[in-house]
Amino acid sequence: MVDTLYVGNLPYHYEESDIRTLFKGCGQIVKVELRKGFAFVQMLDQKGAMRVLNYDGHKVMGRMIKVKAKEEQTRRSRSPARQERRENRKSAERDKEYRR
Repeated sequence: MVDTLYVGNLPYHYEESDIRTLFKGCGQIVKVELRKGFAFVQMLDQKGAMRVLNYDGHKVMGRMIKVKAKEEQTRRSRSPARQERRENRKSAERDKEYRR
């Protein structure tokens, strides 16, 4: 059951109130853990979480946000933001190789 979501690529100046406003039509938000550029949003129920997942690719202040189900973290796993940066670097490297 998914009720906590990772929301990435947020504007750095975003505050908890901005997150709550963005997802207010999706259902009751239980908790927001906001960090610079990303957040974990816990919804009251799975139905609300599914609505928030529909925001994946939504533009916020010119930035395309990423919304994913929060994966259970192990001690050795990367943070979602770090993993996202790594994926972006790999994608850029593949594009560079393709252009050659």
